[in-house]
Amino acid sequence: MKKLIFATAAIAAMLAASCSNEDVQAPAAGGNVSFTVMLPEMASRADFGDGTTAKKLTYYVYDAEATGDTKTVLFDGTADFGADLHATVQLDLVTGKTYDIVFWADSYGDAAGRPYTYDGASQTVTVTYGTDANAEARDAFYFTEKALKISGPVSKPVTLKRPFAQLNVGTSDFEAAEKAGLALTQTGMYIADMPNTLNLYDGTVGGSVKAEFTLAALPDGEDFPVEAAKYKYLTMNYVLVGADKTTVDVHLTSDINASADRKDVAFTAVPVQRNYRTNIFGALLTDPAKLKQSATFKAAGNN
Repeated sequence: MKKLIFATAAIAAMLAASCSNEDVQAPAAGGNVSFTVMLPEMASRADFGDGTTAKKLTYYVYDAEATGDTKTVLFDGTADFGADLHATVQLDLVTGKTYDIVFWADSYGDAAGRPYTYDGASQTVTVTYGTDANAEARDAFYFTEKALKISGPVSKPVTLKRPFAQLNVGTSDFEAAEKAGLALTQTGMYIADMPNTLNLYDGTVGGSVKAEFTLAALPDGEDFPVEAAKYKYLTMNYVLVGADKTTVDVHLTSDINASADRKDVAFTAVPVQRNYRTNIFGALLTDPAKLKQSATFKAAGNN
């Protein structure tokens, strides 16, 4: 696999946070913190999973010494990644205090209809499915800097990691199927039971939903990760999974399945794991029983 899954905080915003919460101290001298936030380095930036769509970075700063089941965001901020996939976050924090800082990057920012929502009190992202398949815009990354003790100026790099498994389906018989009169133009996918929440602090997942991606145009201009000259992309989707390897039943949908004699193609016991790419491929349009699977590619720079 090709190597696969903020700007300076406004002074006014920091002052507002300090005024609205008496427990927040004014920044002391020597507490300047600078992060160089990086998306994983990729071998190519032309295909699915190259990381270049996740241009919007958001960060949330917490008091790591606070107790209780819920957390309070001291302040947050945003930044955009440059062409080098780097963003700089500069914070004025209080010398002697300890902080947790949560980073999240996607392509949506605060746009309406975004599929990811963050709850600051639980430090949890909720994933919404039911959007178009084959959408590279759904790629996202995160990292949490835990228990950062401020004793003076800090400058450090942070590499984000992808919380998803990437599911790719490719076929070797697309042209043969077309010649036989099978005009496939749209594909989708669903998995009956998948988690839909991710705790950005400890990496655990929760919830149970149908992870469905609705019919959309076939991927165009993308090379399938296995024998690109042989296999044509049918669909690519990102699904939230846990850190440990597990198996799921994947259903490929398409606009040709509306006919009475064709059903959604099901792939059982498909291995998936966070930050791994799973490839399903074969002569799937004419002989879907003969398929192959691989889950051996991992994005370098991710953990």
